Amino acid sequence: MTTRDETKRQFKAWLDQELRRRSWTGPDLHRAIGVDENGKERTSRSQVFRWVRGDLPSAAGAVLIANALDADEREVLLLTGNTAGVSDKSGPIVASDPAEVYIRRIKERHFPKDIEDRLIAEIRSEFAHLDRVIDDRLDTIEAARQATSGPGSEP
Repeated sequence: MTTRDETKRQFKAWLDQELRRRSWTGPDLHRAIGVDENGKERTSRSQVFRWVRGDLPSAAGAVLIANALDADEREVLLLTGNTAGVSDKSGPIVASDPAEVYIRRIKERHFPKDIEDRLIAEIRSEFAHLDRVIDDRLDTIEAARQATSGPGSEP
């Protein structure tokens, strides 16, 4: 079993190596993490500074780091001690954000940043629409089911 201090040391060594390999600094990592579809920073400069100094990120932070560095999310989650929801097999991680699979595909094509941002915004918009459609459909089915069940009957 790895202690938290060992995990922190291992993560810091890995992150240092990844940044050196790219000739990046903390601010470069912060820029690579970027902004969301609304133009809001995904994380603060001070948070990135803490990670570079060796603090362990949350699972969400680990995913941001993995995406910014084009690293394997599973590897970074395990490296940072964020093991909840990560299988002990080498299989894929089930993303809590269904758009991530498509965003990864967009990023793999290395479009210019403005095109990439527009495509990602479109994907997020499509998923938001799909979420509303599914909620409406479920509400309709639930209302129909309740209308056909009489008082005291099993749902």
